[in-house]
Amino acid sequence: MAERQFAVWHSVRDEHGNYSWSIRDGLVFVRTANGHKATQIGGSSPDHIARILARELGALAKCDDC
Repeated sequence: MAERQFAVWHSVRDEHGNYSWSIRDGLVFVRTANGHKATQIGGSSPDHIARILARELGALAKCDDC
């Protein structure tokens, strides 16, 4: 039987928009009402990467630190 891995999803709801993100296999996954996207974890923190991906998907209003 294959081992099953569970992902912990973080829900973000703020004045800029709503999205959820998770880390699996060295990737940051983001889900929004506009779709989903993933990228590798690089030099930034996973929560910052998630915010950038959410903004790229149109889930966040324009922000200064993305």
